[in-house]
Amino acid sequence: MNLIFDIGNSKIKCAVADSNAVLEHFSSPKIKIEDVEKIIEKYSIKYCIVSSVRKKDDTKELFDYLKSKFKVHFLGPETKLPFENRYLSPESLGQDRIAVVSASQINFKNENRLIIQIGTCITYDFIDCDNTYHGGAISPGLSLRFKSLNAFTGNLPLVKYQNFNKLLGANTEESILSGVINGMRAEIDGIIDEYSANYENLRIIMTGGGANSFEKILKNKIFAVSNFVILGLNYLLDFNEEIQ
Repeated sequence: MNLIFDIGNSKIKCAVADSNAVLEHFSSPKIKIEDVEKIIEKYSIKYCIVSSVRKKDDTKELFDYLKSKFKVHFLGPETKLPFENRYLSPESLGQDRIAVVSASQINFKNENRLIIQIGTCITYDFIDCDNTYHGGAISPGLSLRFKSLNAFTGNLPLVKYQNFNKLLGANTEESILSGVINGMRAEIDGIIDEYSANYENLRIIMTGGGANSFEKILKNKIFAVSNFVILGLNYLLDFNEEIQ
């Protein structure tokens, strides 16, 4: 069994995975050592992988503890990838993007794949049927769009996401909801259409915190999956242990 940490700017996600299945997971702004000790007592952990965007000072105590208990793999430039990476600036490629492209190997290897993550940002990542990763795109997510309308205008309010399926907004709040939600829907469908026109038998995979909000309103058929970053990190850990 593997212990997996996905450390973002605002939350730390922790999971236990085995054979491409997530057995347990939770997230918190800060994970205490006691929380990790409970997991270790419950499961027979063999290896650990850490993906982190935070400064080392913020996580030193946690990292020191993990290294005292397991062989820890820190996702970075030395990590061997299960695909050919043709991204022109690999050092700037987000670890979450590496993870989801790796996760797509589990069930969709040898297919053309477009992986869409909906979170703070929307990321689009394309890997072809020959297992070559080419890159993709990054655009603002839901919260960024709502916040920017409020921050960079004088009178528009900060609107929070809610289910809204109308085209016409009858007031300012509804107009913002319509613009943001329908704008994202049109963007995602439009990009899927362009990829589909260029690549046959394209598999569309959607993940991230906002995936459930858009799965039902897109015209394109997608495969929605949760914990895709965790699954990808688990796959990367197994892959790197096997080749050693």
